[in-house]
Amino acid sequence: MRDRLLGRLAALLSKHPRKVLTIAALTTLLCALALPGIPIKSGHSSMVARDDPDQRRFAGYLSHFGSPDVLFVLIDGGSAAQRRRAVDLLTADLSRRSLACRDPSCVRDVLGRVDLDKLRAYALQFLSLAQLRALHELARDEHVGIAALLTARDIGELVARLGDALDHRAARGVLTKATALRARRALSALRRLFVALDEHLAGKHVSLLPHATTSGLFGASQRAAASLDERGYLQARDGSFHLLLVRPRSSSDEPPVVLPFIDRVRAACTRALRAACPGGCSGVLHARWTGLPAIIAAESRAVGRDLRVTGLCAGVAVLLIFALGLRSLRQGLLGVVPLLAALVGALAFARLCFGQLNMLTSAFVATVVGVGVDCSIHLLARYNEARADELTAAAAARAAVRGAGPGIVTGALTSALAFLALTTSGLEAFAQLGAICAVGLVLALLATLTIVPALLSLPSARWLQRPPTPRRRVAADAAAAAVVRWRWPIVALGLSAALLLGLAGRSVPWSYDYLALLPRDEPSVAAMRRLAGASAFSAEVAVTTASSLAQARTLAARLRALPSIGRVESLADYLPPTNASDHALMRQRLRALARAALRLAAAPRRPAPRRVLRALQRLRDVIEDVRFDAGRGGRATLATGLSEWLPVVRRIELRLQPPVSAQVAQRLAQASHRLTDALQRAARWLAEPRRTLDARRAAALLPSALSGRLRARGAFALYIYPRGSLWRPGFLARFVGELQRVDTNVTGFPILHYSIARAVERDLLRILALLVAVVFVVLLVDLRRLLDTVLAVVPLTVGLCSTVGAMALLGLHYNFASILGFPLIVGIGVDSAVHLLHRAAQQQHTPDATRSALARTGGAVVLSALTSMAGFGALALASHRGAASLGVVLLVGISASLLASLLLLPALLAVRARRR
Repeated sequence: MRDRLLGRLAALLSKHPRKVLTIAALTTLLCALALPGIPIKSGHSSMVARDDPDQRRFAGYLSHFGSPDVLFVLIDGGSAAQRRRAVDLLTADLSRRSLACRDPSCVRDVLGRVDLDKLRAYALQFLSLAQLRALHELARDEHVGIAALLTARDIGELVARLGDALDHRAARGVLTKATALRARRALSALRRLFVALDEHLAGKHVSLLPHATTSGLFGASQRAAASLDERGYLQARDGSFHLLLVRPRSSSDEPPVVLPFIDRVRAACTRALRAACPGGCSGVLHARWTGLPAIIAAESRAVGRDLRVTGLCAGVAVLLIFALGLRSLRQGLLGVVPLLAALVGALAFARLCFGQLNMLTSAFVATVVGVGVDCSIHLLARYNEARADELTAAAAARAAVRGAGPGIVTGALTSALAFLALTTSGLEAFAQLGAICAVGLVLALLATLTIVPALLSLPSARWLQRPPTPRRRVAADAAAAAVVRWRWPIVALGLSAALLLGLAGRSVPWSYDYLALLPRDEPSVAAMRRLAGASAFSAEVAVTTASSLAQARTLAARLRALPSIGRVESLADYLPPTNASDHALMRQRLRALARAALRLAAAPRRPAPRRVLRALQRLRDVIEDVRFDAGRGGRATLATGLSEWLPVVRRIELRLQPPVSAQVAQRLAQASHRLTDALQRAARWLAEPRRTLDARRAAALLPSALSGRLRARGAFALYIYPRGSLWRPGFLARFVGELQRVDTNVTGFPILHYSIARAVERDLLRILALLVAVVFVVLLVDLRRLLDTVLAVVPLTVGLCSTVGAMALLGLHYNFASILGFPLIVGIGVDSAVHLLHRAAQQQHTPDATRSALARTGGAVVLSALTSMAGFGALALASHRGAASLGVVLLVGISASLLASLLLLPALLAVRARRR
């Protein structure tokens, strides 16, 4: 039936070529009308259906808080002061420009510093009950308590009271009970104070009381202070760089939105770094950016650059192969015409059915061209054979359709049905890719069997009908004869190699590492790894929400207990612990002590250098005695702290040795006034009653860029950072699994990425098995013999086994890009075998028929495989490692299938023929 239909089609095309071409042109033009404005979505979210549960959860989060995937700007080099100035300038620049900007690519907000001055009034509320009790005990101390310090009239009396306190504690043995860490911290603070006093007396401009640190503000709540320096700027743990979080106005991950956003930030960074070093420190400060927006931009630019390079290489290679293989450039161009028509039709189908293309479905072009070009090659090869036998152009076109048609139909339909099996994938992008490729290949089949013969049958197209000069087939005949002669060694070696490679391929792992797909030297990838390793932040953040602050506290505590969690950030980190009655009572007692001390406060007086010197000498004696006792008692930490403090005391003594200059005396008076004034201000602060800091008040006091990320519309966001890199082997699965066991509503990039990866991984083996089953059934229907069907599948099996074996040997992994090669290998790998089997069947199964079929059809098989290898293999040159891995997979798979079709399949046919 198929042969009769092909015969009737050939006759129709020969009789009415103009009508057929007119219908084809009008159909193509009608399809082309649907193409203008077809959107191409290249964001990751476009690969998943909107009604996907994970996608719906993420969309719900975006509607409340905006995108959690911010751009991190890392500023390193220079001094801390220069970096802080750069942060201030960049924040001001971006914030100012965002006010007048309404474009989706604009900046929404910037967070580079958490100014906690407004929260310092609530500092006591951040202390734990144990810390409050210790502070209350200290405030009651007879030597260094609030009353004792406020009754000191100058710095000399303050030093004397400090000496009395140290001597008293040493005599009572109190120091022996203090932990080494607490003693060391207290001595370190005193040493810093005395160093500042020494530098002030030397005439240096220093702050006698260092800037209150965020860790001091938060007390036990070190989580909020872990990422901040002493002035509230976001920084690395070791202070090696400062950073900013820049949030885009739009939550879209599409490159047309992300790329202008990155460009805006890059330009602002250039201006800020230039202005931060007006004294000529150009090149000292450096800005690097990372985060998902930077990764999307880097991937988009790499793919665009690779498409231009690999597309040019593939196009030139395919044209050269056409010209050298068919020895006719015009026939090469003729073979492209039906492909263009098929591509237009497939695009129209995608527009009408799906409304758009995405990052994955846009790959259908390479698929349709790579597989569909085989139809034109085999048809033109048969046409040239017929013209060499001195048939007219119309008769040769009819003979080509009847002779090559069965193999072309079977090969194209087999590939189309194989891609149609992808529609069963749980990932919407894969299902759409399968449907578009299937339609494109069917259209390529129809266009090749109609347009090419019709053009060759036109009486007025004699320039197109002229065949290339036929070449002698001496080498082809000799090679075919050698295959038949060495059939047994070829069968043994071929099957053994396929078996060994298939066994080796069982060890190929699946890689979830998104960063491993990007160019190897991509700066944003290096910056992302540095960010995760050196700071409390990570670009790979998961998020969830809570309906109340209490729920947020409970959920954060449960999440922090997980071994894979590095840090959880929420508004609760910027709030005091839950206030109990004991906590409030202890604060009330402190206020009472401070009020009583203020009533006893003495009026300050000008210090006499001689009295201060005597107080320092006594303090030095006490320090030396306590240090000796600490060293003898085995308290090395305490002894070391005292030893570090002692030289500073001695330096101040030397400065106050008589005669004391007027300048030193004046500086000493200034220091005394500042210290006594600071102590009275601290006492007044302790005495002042304050309301409890709640979530609403804290959100109003915090920077809007921070509070907006943590609280919106009555909901509270929690940012969950992994402990280290998300891409360590096995870590992503463990991270997501632990999160979902605690909270099923958790979402964000790690969750979405893992969900897609798992869907693809689950579908891979199932879809491949379905593809092979579909191919087998179609071949069985076409070839009508089980043995012929098994033989046709042999090259495909060899190609798949060789591919996974080569991946194991080359250290490659299954990833989002490389697995796209397997459906292509199935479609292309079976095509060559089908043409050889049809040719052998047409000449009957004899040893001469096998040799003749290989000699006559082998050239077209090689040519079609070489064009596919050139087109897909060019991807191996891509800088994008995902695209390069796809190119390697296709190159290996198609090469192995070609060798199996040219060597192993003819050898098996020869073995069968000899047995007959």
